[in-house]
Parts: sequence; C-alpha cells; structure tokens
Amino acid sequence: MSLATTTRLVRTLKELMANLTEVERHVHEDLSVYTWRPNVPLVPCIWNWLDQAPWEQMDLGRQRDNFTVIAVLAVAHGDNQETMDVLTDYVDAFRETIDPALFTSAPLGCKEAHRLGMRMAEQTFGGENGTSYLSVEFPLLCKMDRHIERS
Repeated sequence: MSLATTTRLVRTLKELMANLTEVERHVHEDLSVYTWRPNVPLVPCIWNWLDQAPWEQMDLGRQRDNFTVIAVLAVAHGDNQETMDVLTDYVDAFRETIDPALFTSAPLGCKEAHRLGMRMAEQTFGGENGTSYLSVEFPLLCKMDRHIERS
C-alpha cells in the first residue's frame, strides 16, 4: 500500500491530519514533522495550518467539508544561495512525495484532494522581535464527505 492510501474514507479532521502527517514523514529525512504549527519549530521542518474550510450540503444525506490545509515547509532564514538551494531541494522532495499520494482513489482518505499550488512566505515566531523562518506554503484542498443519518 502506498503512502496514506486507504480505501476507507475518513470522517474526521483528526483522521485526515494523521494521514497527511504520515505522508509528510516521508518527504525528507532531515525534516522535523509537526501536525500543527509548533510553538518553537526545530528547522528544517514541516507543519500544517487550517485555512478556509467551506461547508456544503451535497444532498439530503451528505455534507462536504472543503478543508484547505496549508502545509508549511520552513528553514532557517538566510541571505545566501545555499539557503535557497536547500529550500528548493526540500520543496522538490515535498512535491515528489505529496503529488503521488494525492493521485489515488481516496487521497489522504478524502473524497478528493488536490495541491492547489505553492507560495513563498516568511514565518515569525516570538512576536515582533522574534525569529523569522523562510518557508514555502502548499495549500491542499481536501474534500471530506460525511453521511448524515436522520433520526
């Protein structure tokens, strides 16, 4: 069975995040993996954050949560080409790991899941005078259906 491939659809955000974190653990041996944003990261690392999550009533018995999970890949901030080379190596490793995991019949245990793209960002921990990290964010749209039983 490939990474996070399952025939059983997940019903909870907790299950979805467990599947995603399992895939992220295989991106690169140098990366620390946190399910959610840590208080103080041990970089290089990956963590996740929840963005917009629109909800839909699909029909009388089915609802859909459209979770946008932002996978954040972060490294120590540097002003040299070496920092960017390391970051791009991790970005390529992430893409090579997550894309096949999303190209399955039940990606991450969801009805559908897609990588929406990626973008550069700066992450700051510790407030205004805190530590900055250079990162790439990967928005992942995860569509999770739930069947509602009427009483």
